[in-house]
Amino acid sequence: MVVSAVHYSGDPPQEGFKRAGDAMGWFLGIVKQKFQEQLPPVVDDTASGIKRVYELALKQREFEIAQLTQRNNFFMIFQGVLIGGLVQSQGTAAPLINFLLCITGMAISIFQIGMAGGAKYWQTRWEVAVKNIELYLLESMKDNPHQVIQLFTVDGKHLGPEEKRRIAEINKSPARINDQLASKDGYIDKIVGDDIDRSEYMWFNRGMISWAVKKKWSVSKIPLWVGFFLFVFWLLLWMNTFSIVGETLLSRLFIWFPSGIFELKSFK
Repeated sequence: MVVSAVHYSGDPPQEGFKRAGDAMGWFLGIVKQKFQEQLPPVVDDTASGIKRVYELALKQREFEIAQLTQRNNFFMIFQGVLIGGLVQSQGTAAPLINFLLCITGMAISIFQIGMAGGAKYWQTRWEVAVKNIELYLLESMKDNPHQVIQLFTVDGKHLGPEEKRRIAEINKSPARINDQLASKDGYIDKIVGDDIDRSEYMWFNRGMISWAVKKKWSVSKIPLWVGFFLFVFWLLLWMNTFSIVGETLLSRLFIWFPSGIFELKSFK
């Protein structure tokens, strides 16, 4: 019987595993270093972070305003088609068609009011967010010696007591001694009014333009008023599409007026 023995002259298994682990760790360290070199440097700048959020809020506000215009145009196309069809028929369409046409017009008007109201809500929501973020941005830049520009916090009429207090605290900063932030009520109204007064319009034309501009009509609220007006328009027409005891609802409404005071006439 021959017994042979094999002599192993290498390192013990534990030592081999340790060296392999060290090599793997070194390789992973190189990969991690190369990956981090490809990433942009991270800067701990509070003002930069607030600026990015401020830009996002501004874009969302602009998006809501643009969507309001497009959606309102969509509903106005439907309204125009319905009114055009009604005028073209000159009242000769079947009574059921006129009845359903008016109900459709009222329904579209209600949807138009809801759309405009929802758009106005979200626009206001983002405007409030922009104003609040702007205050944080101004606070983070209060020690900046360069000029700071305000957009949504420049008129105190649109600020609450706490927001005015924060602007007053910012103005106490040494960097703001010669560059005070505005917070007076009616600041924007004064700028717009002075610009109109310097205009070259004739005196009567200037008066009309001044009235129209200084009324500060809300562009985003006008679609709401248009929707209400169209709803009343379709409602009055609908009241004249059927009769109760021989008279339409619209004619019964005008019974309350004395004879000869108010009477509907056709175009000649």
